[in-house]
Amino acid sequence: MLLRAVDVFDIYVEPFIYSGFRPPNQPYSYYYRSLFSLHNETLSVWIHLFGTIILITQIFSQILQVSVNSYSTIQCIYLCYNCIGACMMLLCSAQAHLFHSRTLADHLRSFYLDYFGISFYGFTSGQNVDVLIHEATFETGLEIYASQMRHCTMAQAIDVGRRMNAKYTILWHFSQRYAKIPFLSEAKNDDQSETDKKQEQQLDNVCISFDFMRFHLSDLPRACELVPIFESMFYEEWLNMKRKQTRREQEPDYFTKNTRMIESKRKFMSGKTSASSKNATPSKTTNSCDIASSHQ
Repeated sequence: MLLRAVDVFDIYVEPFIYSGFRPPNQPYSYYYRSLFSLHNETLSVWIHLFGTIILITQIFSQILQVSVNSYSTIQCIYLCYNCIGACMMLLCSAQAHLFHSRTLADHLRSFYLDYFGISFYGFTSGQNVDVLIHEATFETGLEIYASQMRHCTMAQAIDVGRRMNAKYTILWHFSQRYAKIPFLSEAKNDDQSETDKKQEQQLDNVCISFDFMRFHLSDLPRACELVPIFESMFYEEWLNMKRKQTRREQEPDYFTKNTRMIESKRKFMSGKTSASSKNATPSKTTNSCDIASSHQ
C-alpha cells in the first residue's frame, strides 16, 4: 500500500510529488522487491541501473577497440579506472533512491553514500580535464540559499574547476533572476587565501553559456574573453546586481529579513502546494516551517 505525501515525513518528500510513497520501517526485502513495482522512486532507481549497464557495455567495447588497435595499455587502465568511478556513482545513487525512505537513519546513510559516489567519480575522472561544464545557479554571496536549494554559486563552481585543474570551465544553469547576464565579476571564494592577481586569473579560463550557444573547442579561449564584453553590454543589469551584493554584505541578517527567500525555501522543503495542505489534518502535518526557520 502506497502513501501520500501528507502521510510521511517531510524529509522524504520532493517538490511536486504528492503520492506513491512506500511505507517506512519495512524489512529490506520489501524495498528490494519494490524494484519491480511502481512507486515514486521507480524511475529514479532504474535510470541509474540502466545507466550502469549501458556504461559498462560502452567501456567494454572501447577497451576491445583499443586492444585490437594495439594502443598503449595505459588507455585501457584509464578507461577501467573511469568506469569504476562512474559505476560507483550510479550504483550509490540507485541505492539512495531505493532505501532512503525506510528510516531516518537509512535516509542519512543512503545519501551520505550517494555523495561519496559522486565525490569518488570526480576523483577518478575529474583531474586535469580539458573542459568542465558546471552548474552555477546563484551568484557569489548566496551560499546559504544555494545550499538550501541544493545548487552551487558561481564562485563554488569556479573553485571546483580550479581544484580539478581544468583548462576551461563553462558555467551554465543560471537562476531566472539573471535574465540577461549572470553576475560573475569579482567572484571570489572566501575559503581561499589567494592574492588579487590569482583571483583575477581565475576568470581567465571561465566562460558563461547561453541557450542554443554553439562553439568549437578551439574557440574556448575567445569565448572566455567575451565575459567583460557581455558585462558592458548589460551594464545596467550588472550594476543593479552589484548594488544587491553590496546590500547583502552590509546587512548580516539579510537572509532572515528577506521573507521572500524564506517563504520560497519553506515551500521547497515542504514540497506541498496550498491544495494539498488544505487536505492534510493537523495531526499528520509535520511542522516543517519551524524546522526551516531554525536553520536561518
